[in-house]
Amino acid sequence: MASTFALHSGVFAGQWRGGRAGQVRQARARGWAWAPARTGTRAGAPAANRAGAPAANRLAAPAANRLAAPAANRAANRAANRARRVTLPVALVGMGLALIPWMVLLAAQGEWPWVGLDVLEATGLISTGLLLRCGDARSALTASATAALLLTDAWFDVTTSHGAELAQAWVLALLLELPIAALCGRLALRRA
Repeated sequence: MASTFALHSGVFAGQWRGGRAGQVRQARARGWAWAPARTGTRAGAPAANRAGAPAANRLAAPAANRLAAPAANRAANRAANRARRVTLPVALVGMGLALIPWMVLLAAQGEWPWVGLDVLEATGLISTGLLLRCGDARSALTASATAALLLTDAWFDVTTSHGAELAQAWVLALLLELPIAALCGRLALRRA
């Protein structure tokens, strides 16, 4: 089992991509001092792991190299990921809640089929946002259903409108419904 892992993962120095130059690049990218194989060390081994290095330093140097420089990068990545995890769900819930005044306007005009479709869209956006916030994998299901509803809404808005309503239908489809449907579709594919 271990030999199969070693063969497929490129553990042996001769199997690294790019030949000897690739070995040097990969070793330097890992923060290792390059040591040729003929000096008694494994190719690309950290300088502290060489045979002549004190035993106490053999494991300390790679950990120090690995932990010292990227600490700031890891903190920045965590902050960006946290902001992304919070912003997208809040935006989806906000878009769902923003449909409420639109539904009231449609209800005042007696457009009940459109109100029903918009209720489903708002429910889909809000539930997708809440499930994303919780990290639930079922957000892919609600995101795909919401994308389908938004595409259907855009299609029927454009095909059933005439005159001045047609321009409004195209604007709503191109600026709101289709981009949000694309976002929901991307979420569904990413989470699936």
